Amino acid sequence: MTGRRRALIITCDEYAHEGLRRLRAPAADAEALSGVLGDPQIGAFDVRVMHNEVAHIVQGEIEDIFSESRADDVVLLHFSCHGLKSESGELFFAARDTRPDRLGSTAVSADFVQRCMRQSRARSIVLLLDCCYGGAFGQGVSVRASGNAHVLDSFLGGKLPGGRGRAVITASSAMEYAFEEGELTDDQSRRPSVFTSAVVEGLATGEADRDEDGWVSLNELYDYVFDRVQERNPHQTPGRDVEMQGELYLARSQRMRIRPLPLPPELEAARTNSNMYARLGAVNELHARLLGNDLPAALGAHGALMETVRTDTRPVAGPAEQAIREVSVRPAVTELHFGRVAQGTAPPHRGVQLLGPPLARACVPQASQQWIHVSQTDHGLDIAVDTIQTGSLHGSITVKGPTGEAVISVDVDVFAQQRIQPDENPMTDTQRHGRREASGPIASTSGASGSIPLGVPGNANGGGRVRALLAVLRAPTPTVTPSVVPGKTTNQLLQGDGKKPSTRAKRWGLAIRSTLWALMPTLSAGLLLPVPFVHAAFRLHGRKLWTIASCYTITWLGLGIPAIVIGSSPSGEAPVPFDILATISWISTVHAFKLRRRVFGSGKPPTDSPPC
Repeated sequence: MTGRRRALIITCDEYAHEGLRRLRAPAADAEALSGVLGDPQIGAFDVRVMHNEVAHIVQGEIEDIFSESRADDVVLLHFSCHGLKSESGELFFAARDTRPDRLGSTAVSADFVQRCMRQSRARSIVLLLDCCYGGAFGQGVSVRASGNAHVLDSFLGGKLPGGRGRAVITASSAMEYAFEEGELTDDQSRRPSVFTSAVVEGLATGEADRDEDGWVSLNELYDYVFDRVQERNPHQTPGRDVEMQGELYLARSQRMRIRPLPLPPELEAARTNSNMYARLGAVNELHARLLGNDLPAALGAHGALMETVRTDTRPVAGPAEQAIREVSVRPAVTELHFGRVAQGTAPPHRGVQLLGPPLARACVPQASQQWIHVSQTDHGLDIAVDTIQTGSLHGSITVKGPTGEAVISVDVDVFAQQRIQPDENPMTDTQRHGRREASGPIASTSGASGSIPLGVPGNANGGGRVRALLAVLRAPTPTVTPSVVPGKTTNQLLQGDGKKPSTRAKRWGLAIRSTLWALMPTLSAGLLLPVPFVHAAFRLHGRKLWTIASCYTITWLGLGIPAIVIGSSPSGEAPVPFDILATISWISTVHAFKLRRRVFGSGKPPTDSPPC
């Protein structure tokens, strides 16, 4: 990639004129596309994003990027907005201040963009139009225009002078809509449009690299986008008009195919020699080539070793098979548990190292779900998860290489952050004072959401008091009101000797619960042996934990039931199964104490030292 690579992304989803319908996708379009184009490992573009700007500012930015371009630059311009046409059939792109009855002065005309493109000195220009220009199709979709506009006709005009080229790719044809992913959703689940999603996926995953040469060309990207858009919505047909000399490569790809290098004739002759020792020497040489940094030579050696395993005798095939196992795809971990993450927080990241020689690490990761983001690093993979949608999310990453593949399971529990709602019927000072007198001395605490009395009787089952106590425990920085207890302040009542009873109560409760949980097998004489481990498996979603829980369950079925039967029989036989079950219960209790921190956190009671 020579010269500068510059991209201008123009999006608009909010319009001053009420006749222009609000769009969902442009904001997500800008974020997704700018991320993949600006990634130095993928697009390496210098990206500028304009969102919800007025028409004259948009026009100035378009003119600047084309006028300031040099001869060896690549310029990419992307529109995600309403597409409109005038009465004479001219195409316009809507800005925030666009008026449908004043398109010439309040919108960006396609003719203006065309003039800027023709006057630019940039070697290659790419125009992506994620707009629509036709009538409605179906319900529950946001459509970005009305009337018919022949989009590509607005940008025809022959090849640019000076040997330069330009390409226009549209989200749909003149008579179709550009859809925005079906049903309407809330602001937190906005996703890119069908067209832009396909562009981003093709570049980010490298799947648009059809010939697997390590580069995504413009034609490859269009072919990929066309197939993906048609797959998701058969009623939308992307269009293109390319007038460019040579091939334009838009991005790098991690899908570069490694082509095996043929073996030297001498080595191939030794591999097929009738003498077994000559073949063993060939296997040793192939093993050395397999572990080297020359990937084509290593892959050629891998193929030869595979052939040896299939055709040779066991004394020779055995070492060859051992060598092949050394280059299998081996991630350092096969399970990633991100735990509980608050909704809307920064996506957590985890690194996974790929083990083995260079050929084993020449892999391409692919996520099974859109909320999983994976990128390659020098040492392996960087994996992150979105925190937009709530719930227990489970997915996987398939790591594929020339020698095989491996799967990494990923799970995260995204929870919604709870907010304390203000009282629907807040009490006046007079009512609060009267309630204090009726119920005796109390303490109260005031938060940002209003005063919450403590010690005030609730409903018959104590629900009001519990809710008030929970509100106090969740309050971030309570402000304490004066106490009505003579000789003591409210702060002293709440904190005692300098420690908050709410925090201490939580920690003591956690310590007691976790201890009883771990002692459950012993306290029940083995009758509840598998319960803590089944609970841990459900809580942490780990394969190893499920295996452990299954083993304890089988042990309980094999010993617990016979122990109960023998113990209840009148024959008076010694309950031998009870002794064995008791021993296993002690062992499982030690095991449960080791799992306690993962299931309950620290599980330690508070110390006597004051908080920092």
